[in-house]
Amino acid sequence: MAKQPSKSETPLLAVSTSWAAGSGLKPSGLLEALEGLPVEGIELDYRLDKDCFGALARMIRTSRLVVTSLHNFCPFPGIVKNRPPGGDYFNLADPDREKRRLAVDWTIRSMENACDAEAPFVVLHCGKVPEQEQDRRFREKLAAGKQNLDRQLRLELDRRMQARNLLAPACLDAVLFSLDSLVSHAERLGLTLAIENRYYWNELPGFEELGRILDTFRGAPLGYWHDMGHARAQEVLGLVKPGELLETYAEHLVGIHVHDSRVLLDHLPPGTGELDFTLLKPYLENGPALVLELAPATACESVRQGIEHLRKVLDLPFEPAAVDFSLDSRDFFI
Repeated sequence: MAKQPSKSETPLLAVSTSWAAGSGLKPSGLLEALEGLPVEGIELDYRLDKDCFGALARMIRTSRLVVTSLHNFCPFPGIVKNRPPGGDYFNLADPDREKRRLAVDWTIRSMENACDAEAPFVVLHCGKVPEQEQDRRFREKLAAGKQNLDRQLRLELDRRMQARNLLAPACLDAVLFSLDSLVSHAERLGLTLAIENRYYWNELPGFEELGRILDTFRGAPLGYWHDMGHARAQEVLGLVKPGELLETYAEHLVGIHVHDSRVLLDHLPPGTGELDFTLLKPYLENGPALVLELAPATACESVRQGIEHLRKVLDLPFEPAAVDFSLDSRDFFI
């Protein structure tokens, strides 16, 4: 059974294995590098393959680190040709029953893996409405316009949102069906499902959809996982008001993906973007998990500096005596 943290505890600071993603990871070296960071925990990320996950999960049991969370789908299933790792590897919002069942089955596997690793939370992407080719082209336009969201892009986004909202009710119903099944497994395993806010307009849940999910499963082992960069992107795009997500759903908050952002570019080390991390302070009283989720291949020194910046602005103490800061990225890649 997964270990459940006390709500009265000062939040632990963890780092996701996302920052060390890449080919040829050596699990023993990866754990050594993680133990050399000024953090108390780690999140096991969906980029870990089966062998790396298994070895890492075994070694963590004798590590000073705790596993704060596991991000669905972990380890990387790798069963669909040419599909890269991701939290949307399967779609929990698919109206097609068989496809949705596949998503549920693989999420249950992630939950069982979380239980084996003694992780109290499984972070979920809830899926998306069907994406058309023109949607993908528009995503490329948004990426190209990260620093200049002009009027034409915003008008096109409004059109996309209208089309998305026509399809969303059926997809939300599919999500609720999926979660209904998953919650019973979460109760059996003694862990909590954590619903992450999303980045793109066609993903679920949107602001009001998140409220519907949380209300439907009030009292169940299901909570809200706030991603700071995703929230900022939705604010920039005008889909939510600044600070609205945290303020509205604070009572459901179980964890936070912490990273910095500049306009629509996120997963940056804290202190290198535009976000004010002091705004998190009122939401830390109940001890949500804090997980630094950085882009793959972020330099080790940048990871350390981001952690130090975060600890300073959030007044999170750490005893550095037992920490070896001498490691660099060469130590954990073959």
